[in-house]
Formats: sequence, C-alpha cells, structure tokens
Amino acid sequence: MMAPNPTTKSEISVVGLPRVLGLRDVVLLYAIAVVSLQWLSTAAQIGPSSLVLWLLALVIFFVPSGLVVMELSSRYDGEGGLYVWIKQALGDVHGFVAGWSYVVSVLVFFPTLLLFISGTASYIAAGAWPGLKDSFGFNAFLSLTALWLAIGANILGLERAKRLVNVCALVMGGVLVILVIAASVSASRFGSATVFAGNLLPDVADPTIGKSFATMMFALVGLELAPLMGSEIRNPRRVIPRAIVVAGAMIIAFYLLGTWALLVALPKEKIEAITGIPEGIAVIADRIGMPFLGPLAALLMTIASAGVLTAWVTGSVRLPYVVGIDQHLPRALGRLHPRWRSPYVALIISGAITTLLVLLALAGTTIGDAYQILVDMTVPLAFIPSAYMFVALPILRAKRVGDRPGLLCVPGGRIGIALVSALGLASTLVSIGFALAPPGTGQAGMFYLKVLGGCGLFLGLGLALYFARQRSSPDDFALRSKASTEPIRI
Repeated sequence: MMAPNPTTKSEISVVGLPRVLGLRDVVLLYAIAVVSLQWLSTAAQIGPSSLVLWLLALVIFFVPSGLVVMELSSRYDGEGGLYVWIKQALGDVHGFVAGWSYVVSVLVFFPTLLLFISGTASYIAAGAWPGLKDSFGFNAFLSLTALWLAIGANILGLERAKRLVNVCALVMGGVLVILVIAASVSASRFGSATVFAGNLLPDVADPTIGKSFATMMFALVGLELAPLMGSEIRNPRRVIPRAIVVAGAMIIAFYLLGTWALLVALPKEKIEAITGIPEGIAVIADRIGMPFLGPLAALLMTIASAGVLTAWVTGSVRLPYVVGIDQHLPRALGRLHPRWRSPYVALIISGAITTLLVLLALAGTTIGDAYQILVDMTVPLAFIPSAYMFVALPILRAKRVGDRPGLLCVPGGRIGIALVSALGLASTLVSIGFALAPPGTGQAGMFYLKVLGGCGLFLGLGLALYFARQRSSPDDFALRSKASTEPIRI
C-alpha cells in the first residue's frame, strides 16, 4: 500500500474559494471548452479526409492527454493544475514557462474566438447589411461586449458563471442537432455535396494539410482546464476522471458528426473558416424549404460561442491567480473579491489585455486575415504546456510524488506510461512544427515576423518578468525553489 507523502510548503495555499462545481458542471465545461464550432469549418476545408485526421488526432493526442490529466489530477487535485504538476517535476522556471505560455495562448486565443463570434453574428443580418463582416466598428463593439460580459459573469462568482456555461453548452448541442438532422434529410433527398467514397485518405502532398491538422489537434486541447480549478470542484479526484470519459465521448461525436454534416451541405472549396456552419445550414435549409434555419443557427452559434469564451475565462484565469499567490507574478493577481470570492484582479487584467489585442487585430486588416494570424500564434503557444505535461508525468511517477491508496494511474505500468508520454509528446512537437510552417503564398518573411516574432515577444516578456522578480526577492525565490522539489501535499 502506498503511503501518503508528507505535508510540504509546495502546495499553493488557496483560501476562500468555494467548491461549487459538480460532475454535471465539469462535463459541460469540458464539452463547451474543447468543442468549438469554429474548428469544424477548419477541418471541413480539408475535405472528407478530415474525418480520418480527426480519428488520428484522437488516438495520438486526445486519448493520451486524457490519460495523463487523469493521473496527474489524481496525484494533485488542488488549484493550479498543470502549473503545479510541471513545477513539481521540473522546477520553478519550467513551471512558470508552462503556466505563462498557457495564459498567453489563451489571451491570444480570445480574440480569435471573439472575431468568430462577431463574424457569425454578422451573418444574421448579412442580407440587410452585407458589409458588417469586415466593419471595424461592428466587430470591435460586439467582440468587446461579449468579452466584458464573460469577465463580468466571472467576477460575480463561479456559481453564476457556471450557469451561463451550462446553458451555452446545451445551446451548442442544439446547433449540432440542427446541423446533423438537416444534413441527413438533405442527403436522403438530394444527395451529398461531397463525395466521400475514395476520398477519405489524406493527400500528404497538399502543402496546407499540415497546418490544418495542427489546428485540429489544437481543437482537442482543454482537458487540463478543470484541474486548474481543483479547489473549486467537489471531490475532484472522483469527478475529473469521470467527466473526461463522459465529455470525451461527446467531443468525439461532435467533431466527427459535425464535420460530416458540413461536408454534406457544402463542397470543401465553398466552406469559409468563420461562417462555414451557418452557410452550410442555410444551403440545406433552402433545399428542404426551411430558409429560417440559417439565421437561427447563426444566432445559436453566437450564443454558444459566448459560452466557450466564458468557460475559458473561468478556467484560464486561475493560472495568473495561482502564480500571483506563488509570487512569480504580482501578488495583486492573487486577490479574491471580498463578496463574490472571485479572482477579480486577474479577470480585469486579462480583459484589458484581450481588449488591446482585439483592437490591434482589427486595425488595418480584414477579419479573416486577423483571425488567421491569431490562430497561427495561438497553436504553438498552446502546445508548449501540453508538451511539458507529457514530460512531467513519468518524472512524477518515478519520484512517487502524490502516491496514495486509490491513485488513478495510466494503465500498462512503465511500458504504458512510456507509450502514452512518447505518443503525446511526439504529436505535440509535430503539431508545433506544422503550426510554424509558413503558408504557401510566398509571404514566408512576413509570416515569421508576425507569428514567430509575436510568440517570441510574449515568451521573452514572461521570462523577463520572472527573472526580474527573482532578482528583487532572491531569498523568497530560493525558499520556493527548495519547496518545489518536495512532494505534493495530498
């Protein structure tokens, strides 16, 4: 029998966070955070072979991620999740880099989601105002309104924010039901717009397929989100693994059925990254004599995507909050609202940074160009903490960190953990490579300037902050570094 490890200073001391999330809440959080309607269009643009690529991404990344998160959250179920896991395995610097990369990737992801929300909303009134899609005023107003509504809901407390997330998750399910049923009816009456037979194998000679596959892999990131809020989940060691299994089945069904339905409606050449789903539903609706379905789907997608935003705000802001408590970022980030017990300072600062990024993204470019640049930056940044996570698991198991009776482990012993970690790490690194490959448009120099320059700037800023605080308080950092090598308190 494994004995619990002794109490140490290494666990982040979190006081005052209420445990308000149950199994249903975490399942719906995972479902809406990992499933994002915007990635269906990206996948469908590849064609029928996207179905095979989804299955490949599930096997080499999603399943390993789920197994790793299950064991790591079983070893440590407090606030901070991957930041604490990686800090325990590799030390303070690597824990900070992983946490910082995660926060930055989410902050860069928010504008892509906000532009998707405004672009989808513009489709509702596209007939009366066709220029809305590329209108700076419209996109800025709607994006920032959605952002600060999500921030406000979270400032009012997790109990209120989770209700919005839960409702929007059900709305997203409604969008999928409309899309799949309409596509099935259309296919039975008029046939499919896409020929699937003989076209399921990916064309490896296609120069765009690597970047698209990296984006599909990124679409499956998010299982680490709930453990960031471990101190706010009722019985997290029981709830998180069950939620991963239930939500995982929903996520797989959503992406496979949704991509199939979109290809039934439209050939891949006519699918746009932002408005692909409402356009696909509108085409089907016209065929079956229900033209109202297109605008209705766009409205429901706008509501559902606002829920995606709220879910990611809810989870991701716990990282700067925890790192602020750990004093690697300003301590103000670790403050809780005296009434609503929410990390309000971290929420407001995240909102302010995202506001700036949205306005910069919209300045002097079309919504489509801004959207793609931000996606190109988000993918490699998001995979850095994933890679760290796959490295951390075998180290923590070898050190027996968090060992206890009833520990949920990756099956297969040493061989199993080596296979899961190697498969997950390799797929993550390959995806980073694909994401950093320039588009085949002859603009490699500008691509590297925007994407690599942006990623390097954000990472460099984080390291500068870390070492500046280390120099300002060397004694405190020495104590924290010593604590980070000790076992986690369980």
